[in-house]
Amino acid sequence: FLFSNAALAVPPANDNCTGAILVTTSVYSDLGVVYTSGNTTTATRSIPNPGCVGGANDNNDDIWYKFVAQTQTELLRVQSVVAGSNYVTLGYALYDGCGGTEITCNNGMATFYGNEMLGGLTPGNTYYIRFWAQGPFTSMTFSFAIMDITPQVPANDAASATFLNINAPGQHCITPQFYTTASATRSANNPTCNTDNDDDVWFQFICPSNAVNIYP
Repeated sequence: FLFSNAALAVPPANDNCTGAILVTTSVYSDLGVVYTSGNTTTATRSIPNPGCVGGANDNNDDIWYKFVAQTQTELLRVQSVVAGSNYVTLGYALYDGCGGTEITCNNGMATFYGNEMLGGLTPGNTYYIRFWAQGPFTSMTFSFAIMDITPQVPANDAASATFLNINAPGQHCITPQFYTTASATRSANNPTCNTDNDDDVWFQFICPSNAVNIYP
């Protein structure tokens, strides 16, 4: 009886990269985002394993999507990660093709909600993204969006630091600015907490009170 039940479990159409579902990217927006729904129930493990998984069965329920990059950087936003009444963590990996090179991998991106930048992409190229519920004997439902980002290049030194506007007290940050450290160089002296600042960038702001919150 148990064997019969297992035989009736049909994997989803996007169980492997050859069946990856094409999703359309959208211009970045915090409001009115169009999400794609995903469900890893009955999905099976694809080979080879992603480079970041901790155990052989972490990705035992991975499913696949693909998208055409519109910008060099895309924002991956995941929300509504649900597994019945239990918490589950979503993992993902990005590839430059079906059976291609793994670009990035995160086995613990989100429990309920998460954002990650997918950088260094070539506009017009197709990329494959693989999702799974972390750990064996787990599955999840979730939704995600891939949004086009064009990061600004901020100042490379303190003398020309990029000016930032500060939100009014209590105002939510719904229109964030996106920046990149690409091509930036190291400024002297090193910060006291880090000597790896070979790509530091600079900002300045006028403080409206005795404290501000910074949300990177």
